[in-house]
Amino acid sequence: MSATFTAVITREIEIEVEYEYSKATRGARDSFGAPEEPDEPKSVEIIGATSDGKPFELTDEEKKMLEDEALSEICSARESAAEAEYDAWRDR
Repeated sequence: MSATFTAVITREIEIEVEYEYSKATRGARDSFGAPEEPDEPKSVEIIGATSDGKPFELTDEEKKMLEDEALSEICSARESAAEAEYDAWRDR
């Protein structure tokens, strides 16, 4: 999944960030359920950033911070959606 969000980084510049999200996947298992390949954790990779429509170079520290922020927002949105679904089911 590719998406964008707006963030303000420590340099006090508003930027538009494009990122790629990969959900967690379970590694291959044998017939007894023992792992043959490791599980892959969910992850976010920053693809690029722009400021006022122009490419913007991020430091490694800024990339890490923005990846963590995007992952946190994705998790929060999923939790909110799950809670709303449960509330709708409960209120039937």
